[in-house]
Amino acid sequence: MNLAKLKGLRVEHGFTQKEMAQKMNIGIVTYTLKENGKRDFSSKELAKLCEILNVEASVFF
Repeated sequence: MNLAKLKGLRVEHGFTQKEMAQKMNIGIVTYTLKENGKRDFSSKELAKLCEILNVEASVFF
């Protein structure tokens, strides 16, 4: 997964990591670990990211 693309889209949409975590119903620490590549996003979480950022999953690969 292209995590730089994820961060870029998050910033472009004006969301903080905390806001993204809240929108995804996960903890801020968990979200930060995932965005930094220390943990993987599940397929369900990937779908939620796409919904929040209004993109197709292929954007991240």
